[in-house]
Amino acid sequence: MSVRAIRLDQLKVHVYSKDPDKGTEEEARWYIRPMPTRVVAHLRDSGTQYDSQVSTSKEGLEGEEGQSLNLASSFRVLANKVVIDTVRFGLAKVEKFFDGAGNEIGFEPVKQRVGGVEYLAVPDKILDSIPLEVMRELCEEINKLGEVTEEERKN
Repeated sequence: MSVRAIRLDQLKVHVYSKDPDKGTEEEARWYIRPMPTRVVAHLRDSGTQYDSQVSTSKEGLEGEEGQSLNLASSFRVLANKVVIDTVRFGLAKVEKFFDGAGNEIGFEPVKQRVGGVEYLAVPDKILDSIPLEVMRELCEEINKLGEVTEEERKN
């Protein structure tokens, strides 16, 4: 089998592994989809930061006269930002997800631009209500939908 295109219309139902209602009619059902490659690249790029600072001093190496150049840099991965943004673009809908008052939480996707192209996204208000532990699991499952399978790798 050769490598196949990502099916952006594919929906997969995911049930959180620690849902106390898992396996019953009351389990929360998260409908996830693969993300377009452009969105994946944007999220991964925006989830990293590189900072550098350059300074000079009048002393050279080991106290010699002259100037020395000092370079300090840091690289950070904003892992939780990537998780939230992956769910933002990879969650299509949810069923049986309730607020504290027992009301089912649903949402209408909003349009959000990435690289000049509009995509459907989960509204911030909904993202704010999903526990981070659930988001991490959803993120992992969403990422799997866009990966090359083991069978495709063999060929």
